[in-house]
Amino acid sequence: MAIRRQAQNKRTKDSSSSLQHTNTP
Repeated sequence: MAIRRQAQNKRTKDSSSSLQHTNTP
């Protein structure tokens, strides 16, 4: 369960990074 949560967290972080990068002018 911990590994699964960690993977999900990493995915969310990736999405956040991508979104932030796209928002950056």
